[in-house]
Amino acid sequence: MNKGELINYWVEKYKDIGADRILLGANDIPSDLRSLVATQISLKSNFMVKLPSWYSNPSIYIPTKLALEQSTGEVCARYKQRFISDTDILCDFTGGFGVDFWAMATKAHKSYYIEQDKDLYEAARDNLTSLLGNDKMIEFIHGNSTSYLDYCADHDVSFIFMDPARRDTGDKNRRVFAIDDCYPNAVEIIRDINKIYSLKRKIPPKILVKLSPMLDVAHTLKTLPQAKELNILCHKNEVKEILVYIDLEHTYQDFKHIPVIASNILKDDTDLIDIFTSTLNEEGGCKADYVEEIGQYVYEPNAGIMKSGMFKSLGLAFNILQVSNDSHLYSSDRFIPDFPGRKFEVEEILPFKSSLLKDLKSKKIKAQITCRNFPLSPDELRKKTGIKDDSSRTIIGTKMSDGTLFLLNCISLYTR
Repeated sequence: MNKGELINYWVEKYKDIGADRILLGANDIPSDLRSLVATQISLKSNFMVKLPSWYSNPSIYIPTKLALEQSTGEVCARYKQRFISDTDILCDFTGGFGVDFWAMATKAHKSYYIEQDKDLYEAARDNLTSLLGNDKMIEFIHGNSTSYLDYCADHDVSFIFMDPARRDTGDKNRRVFAIDDCYPNAVEIIRDINKIYSLKRKIPPKILVKLSPMLDVAHTLKTLPQAKELNILCHKNEVKEILVYIDLEHTYQDFKHIPVIASNILKDDTDLIDIFTSTLNEEGGCKADYVEEIGQYVYEPNAGIMKSGMFKSLGLAFNILQVSNDSHLYSSDRFIPDFPGRKFEVEEILPFKSSLLKDLKSKKIKAQITCRNFPLSPDELRKKTGIKDDSSRTIIGTKMSDGTLFLLNCISLYTR
């Protein structure tokens, strides 16, 4: 048995015992494996949902709770395969638990994994060897990636992936908004890679940088002017990560002309994706037009478009007007089945006033609640109206461009 199989042997034997009892109670699990067995049992349901292909393999184990929490989900990892070719030599500078590496190495010709944390390195080496088998050329390196830039050039690495992590500043509540707050510093590494490959007269590698979804899009593009495109990656309408694809042979351009791609993976299938592309320049050149009245249909952009801020570009692309500047809703009498976001059919347009709240409370309506540019939050509106939750109908609280407040009683339409 390899280590993963041994751990999972004990997991199967004690699967009906709580993790705390495994750690604190009497059992015959070897002491050096007890903590790992407890970890597998406590994280079983999360592991099964996040990484189903890994979960189904009896040789795979999770080294720590944090490793699973911080890892990419399987669907988002597979999305990255579109950036790499089967002739590429891949190097992952921040290997971690190895999920992104696994997805890209599946497609690459040859792959190098680098990780400085010893426990993560050992777990990834064990797991990835089992997952990828002997058909793939893979080398595992325990070390700091910044020390392997010359190594990459000497071994003709043609594709580099990095996932910079937040530096430990001592402030656990501080959110990251800038690339300079992360390690390794992507800006410095890209500069050094370009210099080293140039000195060795090697073709520079393509680079994919995975960043926190908290980062500002415009600031990120300014910071990485070599970017060929920026992807805002969502899964089931939740922004998961920002991906910046860099081609060092690509001609530098003004950051406002770099394509911003909002990709929303609709289900657990990377073949079913809503994609919208624009640039900051196109957005800045669009005129904002607003509806005079609510039409038969209302549309809410997906989370990736919300993050991108490309609201005027979206309206232009689908020939549809916004409800108001800050509502980020659109309305039309025309149904647009391929609109990238939620779609609603309006049944009632209710001017918002205090008497309406009492009326709604007496009707005992059931609906989801969405508020856009509205003085009450969904929870506050639900409390005041007594509306119970129901996914088939949606109450939208919003403000028109003239400042008029409305509640829109809508049927929630099917979204792909």
